[in-house]
Amino acid sequence: MSKKNDLIFAERLAAAEDELKWLYMELYDDEEAYDYFLTMLKDNFDHRKPALKKLDEQRLAEPDWYKRRDLLGMLMYVQAFGRDGKEWNGTLAGVRKHLDYLRETGINYLHLMPILESPEGRSDGGYAVSDFCAVDPKLGTMKDLEGLADDCRKNGMSLCLDFVMNHTSEDHAWAKAARAGDPLAQSRYFFYDNWDIPNEYEKTVPEVFPQTAPGNFSWCEALGKVVMTTFYPYQWDLNYKNPIVLNDMTDNMLFLCNRGVDVIRLDAVPYIWKELGTRSRNLPEVHKLVRLMHLAAPVKVTKYNARHLLRSLCEVIRMAGKPGLMVIIDDLEVLLNRGSGEAMRYTKTRRDDTYESIRELIDDIDSLRNVLFLLCFDRELMDQESIGMKSYQALWLRIQNEVMSTRFNAFADIVDMDRYGEAFYTPEALVNMSARLAEELEKEGIAAQPLSVEQTRTLKERAAFGQLGLPYMVNRMTLEGGKENG
Repeated sequence: MSKKNDLIFAERLAAAEDELKWLYMELYDDEEAYDYFLTMLKDNFDHRKPALKKLDEQRLAEPDWYKRRDLLGMLMYVQAFGRDGKEWNGTLAGVRKHLDYLRETGINYLHLMPILESPEGRSDGGYAVSDFCAVDPKLGTMKDLEGLADDCRKNGMSLCLDFVMNHTSEDHAWAKAARAGDPLAQSRYFFYDNWDIPNEYEKTVPEVFPQTAPGNFSWCEALGKVVMTTFYPYQWDLNYKNPIVLNDMTDNMLFLCNRGVDVIRLDAVPYIWKELGTRSRNLPEVHKLVRLMHLAAPVKVTKYNARHLLRSLCEVIRMAGKPGLMVIIDDLEVLLNRGSGEAMRYTKTRRDDTYESIRELIDDIDSLRNVLFLLCFDRELMDQESIGMKSYQALWLRIQNEVMSTRFNAFADIVDMDRYGEAFYTPEALVNMSARLAEELEKEGIAAQPLSVEQTRTLKERAAFGQLGLPYMVNRMTLEGGKENG
């Protein structure tokens, strides 16, 4: 490589190395591993093509380019958008053919759902990656991805890909080597000879999919060992306490960057550092790892969604020492990182998304104390069977059991307003409410009729999914002489 190239790398490294080395040594205290990390960074820089290096210079001059207000994004499945008329047979080449359409509609930020190689039937929607440097053959090749990135760049579009940090597929080369008995490959994962340590983890680590994939560990028959599988049994958790894992995963990420990907969305970030006796979610080491990858990358590395903004808010509150503060979230869509302008339609997938989003919010604010979180949802989620969350009560019960049974009122209350209304507004309480109102009205010369127990029971039945509206209904009926109007 040219001396100019070496000089550019040296200058950029010098600008970041104080922080880079401090973070790395805080995590690993391993000079040899750090030297390898730097060598890997230089190798990737040397193999970055001139067009991308030119773009790097432009973005260094405009570091907030990804925050521009003229960016309009589209998230897509290649299988769907790149098709030739048949369902779900789209390819990267097909997406390239439609770039003119995207440009005409004003799209200049393209986010592709997972496209990397993953096993058929055990892919978790592409998030069980078996090769970080290969595209799913059904979608095309790495050359196709690079061609798409080139065309996007020529059309003024930025390209974003997901990068799964927490785990690999059990079919990944590292996992195969581990199953074959390679101790170095096994050190990339969490293996245990028996269930003693896994059972200790299970005491504090929440389950990601408690119904479809309960527990955080699976038995590996080939090795006669227990392996950590936070998500599904075919997704083996990577052990980031081993610096080889960080070095090689960063190398994999930079390989994608050098194919022309502009933005890397890090997936499953909160889970990547594990410690016994903790929830193993968003531990301080997680933020150091993400910062390291951000410093290493020539592209924008992000794990952006509303939950993480909320966590930042929580940390500000904590540092400011404001106990007793209440944070009210009255828009479910903000938790799902979606716009709130459209009417909500809850398919099974979106109900699952909702549940997992709330769980992750709870994880994100685990360290918070003395702040009451009140989640309030649109009444339509409960009232209308056709569009509502059909499993609404079950959803809340699951969250109540998981959170309140062990940490009731410790950092956040997830409040089912209807349940509290049901308990507080008994028929007798409503009768007393009506009688007191009638008494006060009579003092003012206003005719009113206190309600009977039977009338309040009828009201409660009508308001089965709207208990907090009962006082209004009682007041109205009392004023109207006990008559019930629609």
